[in-house]
Amino acid sequence: MTIGFHEDEFDTMLTDSVRRALDAGAGAAALGDLGLIGPVGGDLTLVSAAIVAREAARAGIGFPVAATLCHATLTGQAGKPETLRAVLAIQDEGGGIHAPLNGDPVAVLLPEEGATSLLGPVSPGPTSDPLGDGGWAQLDPATAETRQIDLRCIAWTLTAAEILGAAEALLDAAVVHLSERQQFGRKLGSYQALRHRAADDWVRLQDIRTAVDLAAVAHDQDAPEAIDLARIALAVAADHGPIVAENAIHAHGAMGFTWDMGLHHRLISIRQRAATGGGAARQFAAIGAARLACRKKETAGHGRA
Repeated sequence: MTIGFHEDEFDTMLTDSVRRALDAGAGAAALGDLGLIGPVGGDLTLVSAAIVAREAARAGIGFPVAATLCHATLTGQAGKPETLRAVLAIQDEGGGIHAPLNGDPVAVLLPEEGATSLLGPVSPGPTSDPLGDGGWAQLDPATAETRQIDLRCIAWTLTAAEILGAAEALLDAAVVHLSERQQFGRKLGSYQALRHRAADDWVRLQDIRTAVDLAAVAHDQDAPEAIDLARIALAVAADHGPIVAENAIHAHGAMGFTWDMGLHHRLISIRQRAATGGGAARQFAAIGAARLACRKKETAGHGRA
């Protein structure tokens, strides 16, 4: 089966609409108003959902769009603007994705092969102070609910899309800084080493974008290789995203490490999401293991023939 992706007029219009809505300052509520928070696979394709997750991360909104889309897909319920609340988007090494649950601040989705487990909070605290003790919720394994829906493809692709959006925003900021900032009577962008590093980062982003687009299209077309392509998308994003983010911060010099610049927010977001499923190394290892198993199976088949 041949899988291809070419951004069409609808994708361009959707990207523009999401950017305009987020630029207006409405945040996640604007996405709900546009009807873009709902189950993936129905009216909302994974291609469209990936665009939404990417642009939300680019805009730097704190709401975990990818996790919410996964939750909506699992429950079959669309998110309403009034129920969308800022929650802690923490990725753990087990591949957990934190999202709202029945009006409570935090739930954890654990995508697994053939099923997805949902862990509920015991006594969730207010989200107004996410850095304080009250912003954390104790998760109760006893409340785990398993549904026979494999969300790995959707979760991995959307997580990769969020990494892409955040990294794109950081590279854009770095390019602007290099174009405007002067040192020793020359613009920073005139230095060849800095130009080459920015170019390398742009190529890294194209790699992530291509992997995300291909994974999303494969899922929407029910391609048998969709799950493998989603894993590749997450692995590439988890590998390239932190590099682009750190290079963008370095391009700003000492200012890039200050809280005033605000670059660290997206770096933290990228690193959190890059840890999904154990990080890039574990994802690449799983990809390699799957390829070896497939090769061994093909070899065994030829031997019997």
